[in-house]
Amino acid sequence: MATEWRVPHEFTTSCLIIDNALFNEHVPHAADLLGRRLSFPFGLDAILRAMFESAWAITCAGQFADLGIPVVRAMLQILSAARPEVQAQGPRRTHLEIRRSQVRRFIERHYARPDLSIASIASSLKLSPRYVQMAFRSERTTPSEYLRHCRLAASAQLLCDPEQGARTITEIAFACGFNSAAHFSSEFKHTYGVSPRDFRFDAHRRRDV
Repeated sequence: MATEWRVPHEFTTSCLIIDNALFNEHVPHAADLLGRRLSFPFGLDAILRAMFESAWAITCAGQFADLGIPVVRAMLQILSAARPEVQAQGPRRTHLEIRRSQVRRFIERHYARPDLSIASIASSLKLSPRYVQMAFRSERTTPSEYLRHCRLAASAQLLCDPEQGARTITEIAFACGFNSAAHFSSEFKHTYGVSPRDFRFDAHRRRDV
């Protein structure tokens, strides 16, 4: 069916393309926002529009590499407070729950960094270290324990992988963010009940049977 749209006034549409990984890292509930009309509390929509215009002006001036990246990161932080007008079924998540998801996702992406800590996570996400700790309090765990869990789970997966058979246990430990082979072995045995070497041997033996 042929249709005709009439717009009684001129308008301009601008588009800012953001890397998907960066978007998901800073906006924990990103999937809920896609294709939805958004609402912002406390006039944050006006601030976001002004920041968008600033990012566009910086880009047009050819200075995005120097000035634009911090502006975009700040925009993403504001987007993390957005809510779609049509809410999904179920209870609304609290701000701490949203931040916990954000911290979890960051740890899951960067656990292999040996320097990763509560302080570096907080700095990357523009949060305070205390707030990062508070986000996990309701789960009776800590960000450090979740980081340890991610590193150990990743190392167990590599130890089971036949394609990683040529790598030493020390190499796997370092690849998963541990900076001491002895500490890795101690933590691994405490969690899985066997040493990394025995765990690898048992996994390969079960596969060959």
